[in-house]
Amino acid sequence: MNKELLNYYRTLRQYRWVVVEPIRTLAFQNMDHLERVHQQFSEATTRSTNLHIEATENKVLEEQGLPQTPLNRWALKLTTDAIWDTYACLLSALLERYEEFTQANPSSRHEPLDSYCRTHRDLLDGLKAIRNKLLHPLNATPFPPYSAFDQSLTSLERSPTHALVELQVALDKYLLRLREQLRQEWTSEVKGAPSTTSRSKQGHWRLASEELSLTVPGASYVKIEGAMQLPIMEATAHHMHRLCPGSRLGPIALQLPPSIFRHRQAILNMLLHSMVMANMASIILIEFMNAKVKDRHIDKVINSQDEPMEAALQKLAEATIKRPEVTLAEIEESMQVGTLFEVRNALLAEPMRIYRMLAGQQEEWRIPVLEKKYDEMRLDLSRNTIFHVPRNDGKITEALTVEAATTPRESNYVEMVEGLGAFFR
Repeated sequence: MNKELLNYYRTLRQYRWVVVEPIRTLAFQNMDHLERVHQQFSEATTRSTNLHIEATENKVLEEQGLPQTPLNRWALKLTTDAIWDTYACLLSALLERYEEFTQANPSSRHEPLDSYCRTHRDLLDGLKAIRNKLLHPLNATPFPPYSAFDQSLTSLERSPTHALVELQVALDKYLLRLREQLRQEWTSEVKGAPSTTSRSKQGHWRLASEELSLTVPGASYVKIEGAMQLPIMEATAHHMHRLCPGSRLGPIALQLPPSIFRHRQAILNMLLHSMVMANMASIILIEFMNAKVKDRHIDKVINSQDEPMEAALQKLAEATIKRPEVTLAEIEESMQVGTLFEVRNALLAEPMRIYRMLAGQQEEWRIPVLEKKYDEMRLDLSRNTIFHVPRNDGKITEALTVEAATTPRESNYVEMVEGLGAFFR
């Protein structure tokens, strides 16, 4: 069977399942929660009025168990934007890899997906714009306050969120078709093989069989009754609000070169998106750990001074990945939890790069907490694996494992965000 095609499929499936799936889940939960709350209101108000928007936000906060304050409404809007911005970037990365591979291998193109892309060019262009705005803060593209999502997809004649659902369905149908093609090739090759087939060839077949039996997300999605968007913890909302437009400029920000200063908010926006992901990661880790580990309350572990977040992650490893009978599917399920931490870290890579570039030119601009301690930190590894589908023969799980050893622990992450915020704020 075609080894190059198998490796390509493996990479797409792992990226879709390990990287995209946790972000897709957050985005669809958000969409279903907001739509459910919208429908609860009478027709006396329209969805376009400020009254309806505020009432919807208040209801969502009430269901999340949060006070209905301006700060929490602001955090709710930011969270929604950040999740969809990030999801858009990941779908754009999948499409980029599809185009790259199929240009070199035309026989692997999928006409239904090609047709969708031709007739929805506005959506694809919008996704690229979001990716450029969010991940490249120093480019010339104007950056709207907080969200690139609404601004970049404003020309669509349908709901931007529903458009991304359509695109996800189209991509997943392609992935399912690709798996079926490879299964047919595998069956044909194995059934017709002579008894003298080499051990290495048989080993390849076994690995291919395992890969082709692993989970592929379904190609259609049904609304989840009672879906709930995860809340932003109030303490986190206060910390994020200090990075919003209108905050008093710090002493370093006032001295930044014009080429950097005019993009300052776009840089801070990456920090805000990262903090949203950090918040979501912590909540999901608690839920996942409580389901996997029965001998303690993981939320107490995470909030404990003597057993911080890294202790909880270690417990997770002991409960899943280190079991001798663990399956690849179980490992990938565990890695989905870690993906949110990797996305959090990936969004810090560019702000840290810009800081290092500037601090290297001005000794007095250096932030002590960002010096030395983080010299060896490779945030760019997370950025490359999360926002680009790896070109390493389908070994995305191995790539994420390597990154986990070089990216910040929880306490270090907080220090980094505070340091970068102090620099650019």
